[in-house]
Amino acid sequence: AAEIVLPDFDVMFSRMAEVSPLAKQVLEGESDLGFDHVKDGDDAFQWKRVDYQKKRTVFSIEKIDNFRDIHTPLVRFRAKMRGPKQCR
Repeated sequence: AAEIVLPDFDVMFSRMAEVSPLAKQVLEGESDLGFDHVKDGDDAFQWKRVDYQKKRTVFSIEKIDNFRDIHTPLVRFRAKMRGPKQCR
């Protein structure tokens, strides 16, 4: 018989919420708020901006070089997309 080891989901989702303001909104049941309600100063970590171009779909790339002292960078991408406009 094969043994399957699953991650601790409480730890996994709490770490996601810790580094992602949007994940935190979803986990707290406020998923309809979006980027407009994310403040730059709300992060617990110091993110280093790698690239920022407001007119691009992926408008921001940021990273933490040494996340939780595991010597692996953590990178996040922020993007905006809009669906088709509704005709009246």
